[in-house]
Amino acid sequence: MMKPFAILSAVILFAGCASSDASLDTAEKRRFLELTRFHGLDAYSGAIWDTGLPSVRLHPAGSPGGADAPDGAATVGGKPRMPPGFEWPAWNGKSLSFIAQIDCSRLPPEARDAGLPDDGMLYFFYDAEQGTWGFDPLDKGSWKVVYAAPTAEPLAEAEFPPDLPEYARFAATPMRAAVSRSFPSPFTARSAGLGMAGDSDMDYLDFMDDWVAGGFSMERQPVCRMFGYPDVIQNEMELDCELASNGLYLGDGSGYADPRAEALERGAGDWILLLQVDSVDSSGMMWGDGGMLYFWIRRGDLKEKNFDDAWMILQCG
Repeated sequence: MMKPFAILSAVILFAGCASSDASLDTAEKRRFLELTRFHGLDAYSGAIWDTGLPSVRLHPAGSPGGADAPDGAATVGGKPRMPPGFEWPAWNGKSLSFIAQIDCSRLPPEARDAGLPDDGMLYFFYDAEQGTWGFDPLDKGSWKVVYAAPTAEPLAEAEFPPDLPEYARFAATPMRAAVSRSFPSPFTARSAGLGMAGDSDMDYLDFMDDWVAGGFSMERQPVCRMFGYPDVIQNEMELDCELASNGLYLGDGSGYADPRAEALERGAGDWILLLQVDSVDSSGMMWGDGGMLYFWIRRGDLKEKNFDDAWMILQCG
């Protein structure tokens, strides 16, 4: 697959394990220390480790961490398995593309610790034409996150709507969920807070590239995951979610200078990453030029199972 702009990779592969007990955490940290030492970051390893956040990495079948998928936790693309009466979302009279489904009951406990329901299904949809990027308040509706609580009746695979173009009907890629530790992307405000000097920023970039791939010089796999730090391709997104969702247009930068922006900035910290979906070759997904979709949600909305106000941003290199 086409590799996104290298300086913007930042996710952790947790050695293919889906547990967070002390022995596995020790193994993960040992690998972390090996990589930071190799990349000349010994002086900053403590600060880097301490800034890490838990996340749930979704490893595709056929990848080193997939071993070899299906555990039923997630599927990117394909046809969704829906409860009876489920209505396929549309926007401006056109059906949305189906992006992913998550079985909450099959995720590691860390996902529920982050606020996800114990059970039920999450479905993610997006504009079939990829015409919206999340910087315009009017983009809302071009994506949809739907939560379906468990029912006594079995789920059934839905058929694609007749109006959905063939290029927007993605192939299914089963994913296996595994606990991971995520770190800030290189060259962002959060990584700048690590206080690295000289060429250490470039060393951190190289470290993150290896960490994403799961080891030294390994081929990068699609980075799909829930919670933790996103893999930033252009800029950090929490403020953009807060401003755009409150009616400020960001496409030309005017929203940042709006008199309302300063007061809204305080709400940026309420947003957390719900799901990141990479360009996944096996599903035929390409977001812009090898980019990613990021679905965000406010902590309070997640607690209340209010997915209607989730925000989506597309970034690419």
